[in-house]
Amino acid sequence: MHLSDAALIIALAGLAALRLGRRFTLRSSIIATTLVAGLLGLAVIL
Repeated sequence: MHLSDAALIIALAGLAALRLGRRFTLRSSIIATTLVAGLLGLAVIL
């Protein structure tokens, strides 16, 4: 996975979290952080 692909996925996940995060702000922020950390880990490994 290229860093640009990871950045795009992170951006899309962020937009989704912003749209859905009005009710579950804390939960969405935790999920977004986990996704970012996982994608960065995959980018580093691959």
